Amino acid sequence: MIAVDISARGRGIAKKLVHLTMRKMREMNAHECILETELSNVGAIGLYESVGFVRHKRLPRYYLNGSDAFRYKYVFTEASYIDELKVNEEIMLRKTMGMALENYTKQLELEQKAAEVVV
Repeated sequence: MIAVDISARGRGIAKKLVHLTMRKMREMNAHECILETELSNVGAIGLYESVGFVRHKRLPRYYLNGSDAFRYKYVFTEASYIDELKVNEEIMLRKTMGMALENYTKQLELEQKAAEVVV
């Protein structure tokens, strides 16, 4: 089960946990990952679909409260490994670009302050 406290949601923590879990499964030579989530859990459904899980089937009255679930499946392939590397590459690129932009902005602010002092 993956759960993120409400106050910490929206920061990509759940996606990172899923990626770390899947990486470990790949290291252990897993062939597939199967999970279930409640039909009403749109956050989990969006998360799992965004990382490549495919809806496999609906499970009527799966939970003790009588609600249905969707079973999702992810098949580990060479292509999925390459996709994971591309995602990690993109994340690193965005972080690097973000830091570069932040440094550039700070430099501009310093130059503006220096120009104000001269005037």
